[in-house]
Amino acid sequence: MDAYYTGELRLMPVGNPLRDAPLLEYFDISWMQLVGFVEAGRVGPEYESELFYEDLKYTVGIDLRLMAHRRVVRVGLGWSEEGIQIWAMVGHPFSRPQLPR
Repeated sequence: MDAYYTGELRLMPVGNPLRDAPLLEYFDISWMQLVGFVEAGRVGPEYESELFYEDLKYTVGIDLRLMAHRRVVRVGLGWSEEGIQIWAMVGHPFSRPQLPR
């Protein structure tokens, strides 16, 4: 059993400063977001009501998200008491894979 909480603040600039950058024109960047986030959670071997509020582990961080070639590209940096993690991904974590036709 696990408990997971998250919150995000997404900021999208009025103009897109990356759209016309000479080195980035090839990537066709439609929009960008700067995202601050906080996550908290805990994993336990069985259901207990304390699982939802005691001894939670926390992470805070920032993401840069871009729409490039009609795909979401995310680069993130997170801090926790266990260390720092950098990660990147293309697409949404919850998207369904495309099946062959």
